[in-house]
Amino acid sequence: MCIVFVGVLQLLNVEIQNLGSQLYSSIEFTGVSAGSWVISSTIHQSCGVGIRASASHGMVLNDNVVFGTSGHGIDLEGQNYSLTNNLVVLTMQSARSSPWVAGIKVDYAKDIVLRGNVVAGSERLGFHICGHRCSSEALWSDNVVHSSLHGLHLYKKREPNNCTGVSGFLAFKNFDYGAMVQTENSVDLQNITLVDNTIGLLAVGYVSSAPPGSIRAVQIVLRNSIIVATSSSFDCIQDRKTPQSANWTSTDRASSNPRGGRIGFLWPVFTSEPNQWPQEPWHKVRSSHPVSGIMKLQDVTFSSFVKSCYSGDLDVCILPNEYSTGIMYPITAERTRMLRMKDKNKFYFPPSQPRKDLEGTICLESDWESPRKYLFTDLDGRTLGLPPPVTVFPKTEAEWTGSFFNTGIFREEQKCTFRAMIHGFFCKQTEHVVLILHNVDVTWTVPTSYPLVSVTNGFVDTFSRVKDNTLCSTATSVSSFYTILPTRQITKVCFVERTPPLLHFSLLGNRSTSKLILAVFYNEIQSPHVFLEKRLIPPTPVESVSSLLNESAGANYFDIMNNLLYVVLQGGEPVEIHSSVSIHLAFTVTFSVLEKGWERAMLESLTRFLQIDPNQIKFTLEMPGTKETLEAIANSRGKRKRNCPTVIYVSASTRFGQRRPLMAEMMSYRITPTSSAETFSKVIVIEIGDLPNVRSTEFIPSLPSNRLQNLAYQVITAQQTGVLEDVLGMAVGALLVTQSEGVTGYRNASTLRTGNLIYTRPSVLSMLVQPSDGEVGVDLPVQPQLVFLDEKNQRVESLGFPSEPWIISASLEGASDLMLKGCTQAETRDGYVSFSRLSVLISGSNWRLVFTVTSPPGANFTARSKTFAVLPVTHKERSTIILALSLCSVVSWLALSCLVCCWFKKNKNRKIKPEDVSESQAKDQKKNTHISSKHRGGLQVKTAKEDTTMGEDMRMKVMQGRQNQFPQQSTEGVTKRNISHRAVPEEGAATPAPKTPRITSQGLTCVPGSLAQQLTLQEPGNWKEAQKQLLRYQLAGHNQLLLLCPNLKRERQQGQESSQLNKGSDCIEISPEKGSCVSSETVCLHTAPSETIQ
Repeated sequence: MCIVFVGVLQLLNVEIQNLGSQLYSSIEFTGVSAGSWVISSTIHQSCGVGIRASASHGMVLNDNVVFGTSGHGIDLEGQNYSLTNNLVVLTMQSARSSPWVAGIKVDYAKDIVLRGNVVAGSERLGFHICGHRCSSEALWSDNVVHSSLHGLHLYKKREPNNCTGVSGFLAFKNFDYGAMVQTENSVDLQNITLVDNTIGLLAVGYVSSAPPGSIRAVQIVLRNSIIVATSSSFDCIQDRKTPQSANWTSTDRASSNPRGGRIGFLWPVFTSEPNQWPQEPWHKVRSSHPVSGIMKLQDVTFSSFVKSCYSGDLDVCILPNEYSTGIMYPITAERTRMLRMKDKNKFYFPPSQPRKDLEGTICLESDWESPRKYLFTDLDGRTLGLPPPVTVFPKTEAEWTGSFFNTGIFREEQKCTFRAMIHGFFCKQTEHVVLILHNVDVTWTVPTSYPLVSVTNGFVDTFSRVKDNTLCSTATSVSSFYTILPTRQITKVCFVERTPPLLHFSLLGNRSTSKLILAVFYNEIQSPHVFLEKRLIPPTPVESVSSLLNESAGANYFDIMNNLLYVVLQGGEPVEIHSSVSIHLAFTVTFSVLEKGWERAMLESLTRFLQIDPNQIKFTLEMPGTKETLEAIANSRGKRKRNCPTVIYVSASTRFGQRRPLMAEMMSYRITPTSSAETFSKVIVIEIGDLPNVRSTEFIPSLPSNRLQNLAYQVITAQQTGVLEDVLGMAVGALLVTQSEGVTGYRNASTLRTGNLIYTRPSVLSMLVQPSDGEVGVDLPVQPQLVFLDEKNQRVESLGFPSEPWIISASLEGASDLMLKGCTQAETRDGYVSFSRLSVLISGSNWRLVFTVTSPPGANFTARSKTFAVLPVTHKERSTIILALSLCSVVSWLALSCLVCCWFKKNKNRKIKPEDVSESQAKDQKKNTHISSKHRGGLQVKTAKEDTTMGEDMRMKVMQGRQNQFPQQSTEGVTKRNISHRAVPEEGAATPAPKTPRITSQGLTCVPGSLAQQLTLQEPGNWKEAQKQLLRYQLAGHNQLLLLCPNLKRERQQGQESSQLNKGSDCIEISPEKGSCVSSETVCLHTAPSETIQ
């Protein structure tokens, strides 16, 4: 039955039973204004909602009883309701309803009053509320809820003033949570009493409206509240029973205590996106960009955290949420007490474990290694009973830092105590804060395979990564980090590769007066721009870094000798750092007396010379120093080694025995200033680039990267050609040009690998290796090499911009450019100039090479080589050699045929037994092995003495001809007939020990190439003449020498088997003892390395 009234409804002492359905509630108000009320009435056994009101306002519900409804007991939507002293019992979940049922549901009601209401036995939620304004004077009070899954439930609600208030509730014996609060922006909980709940409180704050790149500040405040784990009235049998409704909601079960007892509250969660229930359970919250969050306990009492029902059960006041993947935000406590409990009941930090949301998922190891860091601060010492402030944090020793002695969060041994039962430290009189480092530039990411390192007074630690919303993080998904740092200390921050161009730092959990100094390492000289609340903070000149602690937030200073940017962080004021897109010029100048205003004059001169705007150049630093100072400034690798430890991943199984202290690499670098007795020398550092807008973080670039590179090239060229001295009007010794990542391109680690280059002015171009004599049209055996020297006769290692080195050209003095062939232009490399494949196309005896710098323009350097000869090649000599080689080949085949014929004839005439064959062959072989030794005594011809003299003469000539093939060796006379020693190299030429050929007369064979390679003559006269022609040809050029045997091992084997037939042989010598064949004399030329010459 459904009765509809229009107007005002007032019910007093009315009982309604068995009224209502799934579509209609027992009493329903729609569009009702003030004046309607239900007082002292009873509604029970309803098949639907007990009392529902929508689009109404000003209603009053007092002293009513709602019992046994199949749906919400009281469901209100609208505003200005008053609910006092109502009792709702046994609210059941409808089988066809997916939203969780609540005893009193007022999550869509505004400006309501809740006092003295009781909800008992709801199958899902006790109170489903939206909260009130934090500034509201009419607070809620005396509301009670028990025996539900969630006693107090606030989900996805917000107030216009960005703060939601909840007050006046007692929640006890609820199966999952006494209070579950997930609200947008901040929440203020007061006068809350949580007793005998599995988890007393789960609090989540999220910010969905924060723009990317910014961090919104939110907080969760719990004040004037009591949390009791196990009361004296708790029945370990009756009160631990699992309700039937819990079986239907098993996927939404609360996180369990690893120690078996009850939990005061889970570690708070702050995120940029809310929970995704019903796809995920209530306590599973993913993270996105960071939020500036903190939980504050004020006047909170924890009591009765003991061993409860079983000996293994242990109640814990505060326990981490193992399903949280974001930043672990800090908790502070004031006027808070933990009554009559041991340390093991106060906190528990489980050892590092894999992410629960990754169970069953295969991820890279790096996704499992980032330790979670928690910070609890007792501001007044009342909570932990120690001298304030007291900080509590877990032992977080990542595998990355396992090789150092002092690892993890910084702590002083005399103030900190390790508590093994909680797996954490208690530190008295110590203040720590949570530092959030957020990369604002989303295009720049930190690889997940490398840690971000912090170093605080010798303690090496790694930042914890903020996990993204994907199951497995990728290299492009990590842009935020956090760690725990002490105040009043200097902490160095080191990125493994490049420092991001935009960084955002903020502190959490500290008082407004707390300060710390960050020192961010950069790979190159920088002039970072520091902004505090979008206001540019100029650099602060300081005598010592520690004096920055006396400065206000945002004060900064860049240490050029260590590439460290020191910046002061204080309170909750975030600091933003922009890396400059610029180039830095650091050069040494010498002078006697500096005139007043020399800095301004220098900038004006450079501005005119470079044709840039005066606002794009600024004077950065002036200090005493020399070229050695520039070398220290340029040494990026050394700076990193001094300031940033080398952190290497070491697995737990291989970590022991590898710990080491942080020693010399952490020491600061110091430059000893030049003595006043010496000439005055200063190091000047000037920055060229776009300066930031003082009133905003926005940049208007007018000097693109290619323009800055051109300016760097222009300055380098001016320095090495002497123009820079003229521009500045003072002597410039050395120049260092560094380019920021914005100029060279992010992710370009070349500066770190190769170091910065120092440019000095070259004074002379000197010949290092002189060209040797050669042959027309053939590459010179020794190619020229030059070197640039400065005024101190030291090599100038860097010439020109790295991508545009100097170019030197070679020409033939007194001849057309067409007469010099080959690579006539060469680039400088480390100060050297090496030419290759140069050859002269015209003969002569007094040629010189002239070397001139052709790029860059204005570099006037010239060098001339010593004279050298170029000899022509006659056609007669070539034809003679070819004829001799042809004859050698023909005679070799004749000798081979003769040998075969003799062998067959001997076998027919001599009949021997088979068993004697091997012995006979062995004798023949033994006899043939002496051929070479006999041949060394002289050739078996009529003029033996004459041939011996000629053989010795030929050996020395061939040695001379072979020496000319090596570029390190220079020989003056190529037509000499008698050579008794090696040629003396020219002055100034580098002369390594050359390989020396030898002549073997063992009758060995040479494998022929495209040309015949043996010379065989039968008559002594022809042999001598051919020998002379051979020597003249070999001395003329090595390109057409006889092909020498390449394998000496093979040559030795052939010498041992000279009596046997070899199929690869073309030159064969027949022993005179076997005179049945025509004898022929054969000469084969072989080469051997110098170590084989005796």
